[in-house]
Order: sequence, then structure tokens, then C-alpha cells
Amino acid sequence: MSEQYYRRIKGKNYDRRLLDAAEKSVAGQGDGRISERDAQGLLDLEQDQNSYTEIEKRTIQYIRDHFKFTKEGDALFRATIRSWAAKRGAAAKKKSATTGTAKKTSRAVASSTAADQSVTTAAPVHGDRALLKIPVIVFTIVILLIFFLIYIIYGPGSRFTRFSRPLPTETTTIAPATDPSVETATPAPESAADEDVQNIQSLRIRFSKKNVAFDAAMTADLDRVVRYLNRNSRANIKIIGHTCNIGQPDDNQRLSLERAEAVRGYIIDHGVDAARVSAIGRGESEPIASNSSDAGRIRNRRVEFRISE
Repeated sequence: MSEQYYRRIKGKNYDRRLLDAAEKSVAGQGDGRISERDAQGLLDLEQDQNSYTEIEKRTIQYIRDHFKFTKEGDALFRATIRSWAAKRGAAAKKKSATTGTAKKTSRAVASSTAADQSVTTAAPVHGDRALLKIPVIVFTIVILLIFFLIYIIYGPGSRFTRFSRPLPTETTTIAPATDPSVETATPAPESAADEDVQNIQSLRIRFSKKNVAFDAAMTADLDRVVRYLNRNSRANIKIIGHTCNIGQPDDNQRLSLERAEAVRGYIIDHGVDAARVSAIGRGESEPIASNSSDAGRIRNRRVEFRISE
């Protein structure tokens, strides 16, 4: 169907009627040019179609480029085509103006509709704010309840506060012992470190009569002393030697010092710095039991310890 109205040249469609008319108008001419009358015929043929499409515009341009015109024919052809182009441009502007007015009207309607919707949506704002206040009120009440419970539990006068108060410290005063058979009591330790000190100072290293060497059974107690000193590098120890009343006081003084030195040598030999270990002798001057019996004299032949920092 398209071949009846169009002729295809180099891949483009052209109006067949206009091309046939142009070829016919130059076929009988001696110089092969389109005259003014033939040009008018081509233009009339175009006007009879009541349209000026892109294909027809392309065909008119093709005729101008590929056919020769007389001077009059060319002038008529150019003037008429310019006139058609001007009319077509005015019609396009009118159509554009009409389209623009329609778009403006459409935008105005849309804007009005959006404004109406925003008013409708914004209407319940006060209600939303009221709903938002509810969680805030609930949160405030919960916080106040928590503070109230804390005051009830830990406030002045509560049973938890009464139980958490420190108990008054009882002080026990022990009177000096007048009987040499009664050992002096030592205050109760206040901490684990004080308890260790108390345990060390309560040890008694026993000796046989007139003997400098301590009993073999005493090494376990001496090892306890060594372990304590190794754990507590700031602690110093004083070793105090004692005797019973058998013998001369001067001999007993020397014997007590030799017993203290023997214990000191054991402790130093087991890794304790010598500068931290001192030894003194008290002879028979500080008995802890009566020298009138063998049992009392055995208790008096001893070495004791005093810890300091």
C-alpha cells in the first residue's frame, strides 16, 4: 500500500505524485527546466492534498535540489514554500501556547488539590500531639516510682540501712599476767595479713636442755616462717631466744642468743635476705611457765618471733 503513494530513494520515502509530476513537467521541455507554470502546478498538487507532512516537505526539497528551474519558476517555488513554512510555524506556536495553558491549568488544579489534602491531613495534629504526650507521662511516672522505691529501701530508717551500718568494735584489754605459768594473750587479728602475723608470732621453737640445736620436729614451723617472709617482702623478723633457769645467768644469756642465731641461720639458708632477719637473747629473764617443774622448764627453753615492717 505504501508503494502506491511513496517512492523510496536511498532508504527514505518520498511523495510519488509530486515526483511523477516534476518528472513529467521536464520531460517535454527542450532545456529540461521546470517553468513557472509547471512550478505552480506542483504547488497546486501539494495544496490539493490538504497537508504538508514531513515526507512532502522532504519531497519538495528533493525536487529543488535535483531539478532545474527557470528563473521565474524558481522564484515562485521559493516564495510559496517560505509562505507555507511561516504558516506552519504560526500554527505550531498557537498549538504550543494552547498546550502551555492546559499544563498551567493542570498544575493549578493539582496544587489546589494538594493544598486541600494538606489541610485535611493537618487537621488532626492536635490529636496526634495529645497521643504523643501519653508515653511521656507514663515514663515520668515510672521514673518517680523507681526513685520512691530506692528511697524506701535505702533511705534513712530502712532495715537495709540498719544492717549495713558498721557494728561497734569491741576492745578487750588483757591485764598483764603476774603468774609466769600463764602466757600473755595476743589481740585478735583484724585482717588476713594480721592473722598470718599472729600465727607466726605464736610459734614456739623448742630445744633440749643446754642444747643449741632445735628439735627436728620444729622444721615444719620454721618452713612456715620462711614461706611467710618470701610472700611478704616488706616484712622483717626478730628472733628472740630464751632458756630455763638451770645454769648460771650469764651462760643462759649466751645460750639463748646461740639458739636465736641457729634459727636465724636456718631462715637465711632458705632464701630470706639476712638484712631482714635479726636475733637477740633474753636468757632466763622472760619465762612463760614455772621453772619449778620439768614441764615448765621445757616450755621456757624456746625461740619466739616478732614481725615488723
